[in-house]
Amino acid sequence: MLFYLLIALASAIDYYQVLGVSKQATQSELKKAYRTLSLKYHPDKPTGDKKKYEQINKAYEVLSDETQRRRYDLGGEEALKNPDRQNGFGGFNPFGDIFQDMRPHQKHQMPNVEIVLDVTLEDLYKGKTIEVLHRKRQLCHHCHGTGGDTPDDVKECPVCHGSGVKTETRRIGPGFIQQIQSTCDKCGGKGKIYGKVCHVCNGKKVEEGETTISVTINKGMREGEVINFEGFGDEKPDWKTGDVLFKIHTIEHPNFTRRWDDLRTTMHITLKESLIGFTKEVKHLDGHIVKVEKKGITPYGSVITIENEGMPIKMKETKGKLFVDIVVDYPKSLNNQQQEAIEKLF
Repeated sequence: MLFYLLIALASAIDYYQVLGVSKQATQSELKKAYRTLSLKYHPDKPTGDKKKYEQINKAYEVLSDETQRRRYDLGGEEALKNPDRQNGFGGFNPFGDIFQDMRPHQKHQMPNVEIVLDVTLEDLYKGKTIEVLHRKRQLCHHCHGTGGDTPDDVKECPVCHGSGVKTETRRIGPGFIQQIQSTCDKCGGKGKIYGKVCHVCNGKKVEEGETTISVTINKGMREGEVINFEGFGDEKPDWKTGDVLFKIHTIEHPNFTRRWDDLRTTMHITLKESLIGFTKEVKHLDGHIVKVEKKGITPYGSVITIENEGMPIKMKETKGKLFVDIVVDYPKSLNNQQQEAIEKLF
């Protein structure tokens, strides 16, 4: 069994060799190697190599994903094709079972950042793209998150070989051994030994930065809806970058209120108009004019419904309804002639 396993491993492509990095490479080191090689071997370049370019992309696709990387480290390409079979040995991995506890844990993800985005009702009606300047922690531009002033200032720990832990094996009886893991004394659990620290970040590996995010407000988006920008959050070496979440908050409008996909507005009419009818206009959120017409008597508190003049409905060509609440402005006083005229009418 071991013989066939060694043959399979020998014939497989080493994704780490493809990218020219060590098996302890951080995500920032992987990304840097990928960008350099993909640019060099792009088929459109004079130095292009289509097959090599495809291998580079495949290698980065696997190694940049922590779950796939762990499977690959344990069982190679076969483990990626058949994750449940563990290299075809029915759930048993000869190497993974021995060394699994010695590997670093799957890296954590930085917390997501939630930002409340104030938008107008006009923005939600017409749609808009808003440029947001976002301040964040990012990997140091000089050391790229290594903490060393130069690449030569960061070495893999010779004791733990980059794992950050040391393992001591003890024999506790006939046929029994015990493995004890502890933080590496040499590197303090960092897995690396540092010479001169980065003069830009003082070894902190991160710095304050900013980026502009273009947030697209689609027509018909609603209050509380969240727009997710994956990987735009704070950065930290060996941690997955967090996301930036923009949560929609609608600024109160002076003329319209919204409920789901419908709009509501108030229209004032005179006593005369409430008795004999009226034709009026409402200026909509995008400036177009909506005609509101009513014949006959219109009591105070009446609601006029206009179809397809509400908010745009997402993924559809239609709109909601516009409800017009009628308020009758009664005169504060009547003269004698007006009183007599009303008495004659009724």
